[in-house]
Amino acid sequence: MKYMKKSLTEKIENILTREIMHGVYPPGGVFPSEFDSVRRFGVSRVTVRRVYANLEQKGILRRKIRCNTIVNERLTAATDPIRMLGAVLPVEHEFSRVFLYSLNQEAVREKALIVLAPPFSDSVSQSNVAIDLVCGGVRNLVVWGYDQNIDLETFRRLRLLGINIVFFDHVMPGKIADYVCLDNEHAIRLLFDKALVNGARRFVFVNTGGLEVETSKEREYFFVKLCQERNLPYSIVALSWREMLVNGAEKQCREFFQNLPDMAECAIFCANAFQAECIHHAVDGKGQYYSISTREHKYASNIYNIVQPIFKMAKQCFECLRMQQNEGSRWKAKEYRKKGTPDWQ
Repeated sequence: MKYMKKSLTEKIENILTREIMHGVYPPGGVFPSEFDSVRRFGVSRVTVRRVYANLEQKGILRRKIRCNTIVNERLTAATDPIRMLGAVLPVEHEFSRVFLYSLNQEAVREKALIVLAPPFSDSVSQSNVAIDLVCGGVRNLVVWGYDQNIDLETFRRLRLLGINIVFFDHVMPGKIADYVCLDNEHAIRLLFDKALVNGARRFVFVNTGGLEVETSKEREYFFVKLCQERNLPYSIVALSWREMLVNGAEKQCREFFQNLPDMAECAIFCANAFQAECIHHAVDGKGQYYSISTREHKYASNIYNIVQPIFKMAKQCFECLRMQQNEGSRWKAKEYRKKGTPDWQ
């Protein structure tokens, strides 16, 4: 199969677009004149004018009467039907793979194509692959933030350049994009009530050490709040996320949990079901476990989960993108929290 070579206009347009997305020319900033670009690239004025016209048509540049060309700083939106959706997800995580499956199911119903971002291993490279997708023609993105070090400024620039974006779980984007996630307060309350019914007298929350994400912090916050409201003893422990992925963090689990008194009356809350299974295995099934699961699954009898409504979340992502299309400059970021269901009913 022969691939079409990019024209000179396309190559220059791609270079300038990437520079804008990387912040070389910030929103509202003055853009190089046509004459500057003619000298830089060594091309004709006609070619540069064609490039600038394309960027202006896409809403990336704005030309002011009797003034310089500037980078767009007004919120815009891609208005074409969603035919291609970029999924900026770390596929090594089971949770994102389950979500990707659900997102693809919804895309089939929407007659849209899912374009998976190239692999990335940190939040910096995640921003770069998002730019790669946009430069490849993708105008709608669903982002599962790698961690809180993600460069939200890059995604803010993409929004200003007319890219529709919705963040799913993990990292809250603030005012730059819509946010879809589990209703963590509702989930922790259901788990807490179940623990009390099961006779729990001592409470432990296990968080993800080395993986700072918004959802885990929220779950820990509501856990602490409920314990304090009811004057119940509790403790917080952070187990290395990387060690759990490699070997289940068995040593850390044993050192902490095997020394707990009254293990039978201890309710161990975990940020996710993977943690619950790791700890359960490391301490030979002692204790009671309460966590958040991505899907219905047959767990041990003393592991209780709230199952996330993944398909509803995937559908909400499409609805968010459509609202950004329709509302354009009037759009305001919103949060959509979906209630999970207990797996013990």
